[in-house]
Amino acid sequence: MEIGERVWKLTLTWDYYAKDTVGRQLVRSIDSVAANINEGFGRYHFKDRQRSITFRAVHYMSLKLG
Repeated sequence: MEIGERVWKLTLTWDYYAKDTVGRQLVRSIDSVAANINEGFGRYHFKDRQRSITFRAVHYMSLKLG
């Protein structure tokens, strides 16, 4: 959240063109990062751990097989 606030404050100082092009994308992406971290923070339930372990096992086997 802190980095998101910094990016918002930074982009507010830019001129209109920079804000409308790069600034808009930057703010959306940093907001998305914060939202994804927040959403994933509470994912430590039994089923989530099981899915994670299964995914890692399948990924490991696919690397070994090739």
